[in-house]
Amino acid sequence: MKKDRREFLRTIGRWGAFGALLTGGVLVARRGGTLRGQTCRNKSVCRGCPSYDGCRLPAAATRKQASLEAEF
Repeated sequence: MKKDRREFLRTIGRWGAFGALLTGGVLVARRGGTLRGQTCRNKSVCRGCPSYDGCRLPAAATRKQASLEAEF
């Protein structure tokens, strides 16, 4: 069965999108859910942590966001 040019380009696009999604999923899975180079030193207890100001981990980000919202 001979495919026309439009169908060929659609197929290439679909496989390209599938490859991009697969690559992104693998990269996210390899990261393990933490930011590269950062681990929590204080078991996610941000109060009094010496690394709090520069921390980008989710627990610290949530606490910083909550403190910003409390100011308003």
